Amino acid sequence: MKAGSFWTRLFSFMGFRRALLVALCVWLAACGSDAPTTPTPSPAPAPLPVPAPSPTPPPATAPPFTLSGRVTDLTTGAPLAVTSVTIVDGTDTGRMATTDGTGAFQLADLGLGGRTVRFRHDGYDSVFRGVTLVSDTSVAIGMRPAMQSLAGTWTGSLTVTTSTTPNPQTTSIPELNITHAGADISGVYPNTIVLFTGMLRNPSAIGATTEVTGTLMLTVFQGGRSIVTCTGRGAMSGTVNWTRLVIVAPQVPFDCGFTYTNVTVALLRQQ
Repeated sequence: MKAGSFWTRLFSFMGFRRALLVALCVWLAACGSDAPTTPTPSPAPAPLPVPAPSPTPPPATAPPFTLSGRVTDLTTGAPLAVTSVTIVDGTDTGRMATTDGTGAFQLADLGLGGRTVRFRHDGYDSVFRGVTLVSDTSVAIGMRPAMQSLAGTWTGSLTVTTSTTPNPQTTSIPELNITHAGADISGVYPNTIVLFTGMLRNPSAIGATTEVTGTLMLTVFQGGRSIVTCTGRGAMSGTVNWTRLVIVAPQVPFDCGFTYTNVTVALLRQQ
């Protein structure tokens, strides 16, 4: 063998090994180590912001209302200055105002709901007016000179005896509107239910006392599976003056088959 051929083959073999080692290193670098590696954790997504709950709004309240109006003489229309205007029940009880020289008044900052307003003026019969405020309201009040009419607001009681109750039963009458024209007189509840109609024996004697006769009318509601309305009517008689009225009906038979006895209505005029 020639010397040159031997060295040529040796260098060729060593170059092959070197190339093989380089390739192996490249392969190992590309594939990485056989040892498991811990993956780099992905960043956790940022939590979405949760909107704060809206505060519960406070319950709606009704705005304050104003009651205004004008007070005059019912006959002449003349303004009645220095008339006291007072809320006597319901919401805002005790609030009051006084009319000015034109008869005008105003009560502000009143609450929602119903109340009774009393109008007083020296030498005149007081006037009671029921008012329900759901908005600003204006009223016109005409007042009668005192001792000229029985018309006005009266309160009192109704007493009856029934076959099922051994003792008389008394019910309050918180408000009854008396109407009076000449010899005619009647009592009407604010919801327009008529309690009685009658005639004065001597209208000119009201200043002392005069007799009154007429008809008393009652309504009774009986319960059960359905509500039954029973109506009774009976002849009544009594006495009346400027401040007090008492009438009695010995019997009030009802169309449902029962009878009330000794029905008494006692009323006082409100001033």
